[in-house]
Amino acid sequence: VYDYGKRGLLSTLDALDQEGIPYSGAGRNLKDASKIIYYVMNGRKVAFVSATQIERSKQYTKAATETEPGVLKALHPEKFLKIVEEAAQNSDYVIAEVHWGTEGMLYPDQSQRHLAEQIAQAGADVIIGGHPHRLQGAAFVGDVPIAYSLGNFWFDEYNVDTMLVNIRISGDDDTEGKVDVSVVPAVQDGTLSGCVTQICTEDSDKDRIFSLLNKVSINANVDDSGVVTQVK
Repeated sequence: VYDYGKRGLLSTLDALDQEGIPYSGAGRNLKDASKIIYYVMNGRKVAFVSATQIERSKQYTKAATETEPGVLKALHPEKFLKIVEEAAQNSDYVIAEVHWGTEGMLYPDQSQRHLAEQIAQAGADVIIGGHPHRLQGAAFVGDVPIAYSLGNFWFDEYNVDTMLVNIRISGDDDTEGKVDVSVVPAVQDGTLSGCVTQICTEDSDKDRIFSLLNKVSINANVDDSGVVTQVK
């Protein structure tokens, strides 16, 4: 989000504000970048929090400060973990989205796995990751499902497998709902004008993506309908 510097970041935030699209993990200052997004859905309050762990050696992207725009960084995650804890105290469920990992890698690196454990312990119910520019597998920390990387949903002009994650919370308002996660496989087609990403309809495409996810997942299984379950 900082590839075009401060001006590009502020332009992005202006565009989001103009369209009424909420955001977290970046902002006009640290308070803005640290905010928690809350939604009430069918009587349940769900919190969304975001941060970035990348740029572990070179600092191209600026961290937000009290007075300057930038991102919320999680390389040293103390600030972010406190935000996750606050979100957990003020909501029924917390979904944490993290920009992390190493580009091009099929498997999550040790820093991703360690941060996932910390985020789960801080109170997140689901962890969704991105940045490696390809699909990575699923895992569980305790009962917390993790999608380490959703891949590139719409990025550059080439053909690539990608996916969405569907999070479903079941149960009535008086009971703690069960959190279920499923994968929605998709393909970006770079041969079409402007690039087009479409949800897979062909069994061959679904099977290829599910097979890859099962190969690289840690303690999780993806069935032929995309449902992710824990392997114990």
